[in-house]
Amino acid sequence: MVATASSIYAGIGPDYVTGTALNAPYGTPLPVTTQAFFEATLNVGFIDCGFIGEKGVVVSTPRKFFDVKDMSGSLIDSIQNGFSGVIKTTFLELNAETLGNLHGDANVASTAATAGTGGRIAFPITGAPLDPSSWVFRMKAGKKRVGVVVPRARVTTQSDLTFSAAGTASVDVEISTIPTYDGVLLANVSCYVITDDGVWTVSTVPTIASVTPTGQGATMLVTIIGTRFTGTVATTGVKFGATNATTWVVISDSMIVAELPAGSAGAANVTVTVKDANGNVVATLPQGNLNSGANTLKWDGRDANGVPMADGSYKVVIAANNSSGTAVPYTTSMTMKVDSVTFRSDGTYLTSGTNMFSLADVLEIDA
Repeated sequence: MVATASSIYAGIGPDYVTGTALNAPYGTPLPVTTQAFFEATLNVGFIDCGFIGEKGVVVSTPRKFFDVKDMSGSLIDSIQNGFSGVIKTTFLELNAETLGNLHGDANVASTAATAGTGGRIAFPITGAPLDPSSWVFRMKAGKKRVGVVVPRARVTTQSDLTFSAAGTASVDVEISTIPTYDGVLLANVSCYVITDDGVWTVSTVPTIASVTPTGQGATMLVTIIGTRFTGTVATTGVKFGATNATTWVVISDSMIVAELPAGSAGAANVTVTVKDANGNVVATLPQGNLNSGANTLKWDGRDANGVPMADGSYKVVIAANNSSGTAVPYTTSMTMKVDSVTFRSDGTYLTSGTNMFSLADVLEIDA
């Protein structure tokens, strides 16, 4: 039997119930034993021993006590003087890895299948002591998961090994733990148990992946693609900025079609024309489609032929139209060097060349 138990949490159906055992030499780095166990990657030293039986894994933690009695024989106290851990399970696969844990790795010899023979395993059964090793057991039932990590243990009891025409050659085992000091918990630990109840929280917050087409203006329709749109509140569920959509329809949990509200500028096709003091066109500067918001337009002071223009007064004319040809409103500002600051009775003014501007009209000052 070929098993892929090491990937038990991947590639199997959500309602599949299964479990597996993995083993590594003692000293192999253990997986994390916190809640992150289920996302952690096992060290490559852990070898797949195959699937475990339907009874899963039984973790037994017996404690030993002795009684303290007074001279009359009355019980005063029971004091713990021993603790151990035993893992009980059933190995369903008698592969080389499993047999090595039962009879010693050095005693198990295996060869791969060939064109004329099957895979073969030979092992003598002796009374030689078994070396301790580390174990990981992983089980799942749908989304519910259980992990058991045993830092140090050895197989101490195993059932009869029966080969018959009926049933599989499985073997029941008891694995006795050897407590190992945990420097974080500051205690000797026999094993770690980690569980996941499989109850996941489900986000109800919608997410938006795209809005198309781009550049639409007021009264135009856009398609919004995302997730968790079902149940969106009828009048306030779709906003563009702080403004509700004029109308909208939830097509599915992942699609909404909405009409942009009044005041939505969208993108505009912008052309900048530069004229001299006599009204002659000096340069025409197509800007293409610009999205709503702040955009920076530059003129290098040259005419359409690339000839530098003389110093003087020039007028900039801007034409902005949406995809329907309708003019889109806009505001303008310019950047210039401030030569001086003048304080007058009617306010503060900034001078740039021969031009003077009220400080009230200034949007931003950079040092």
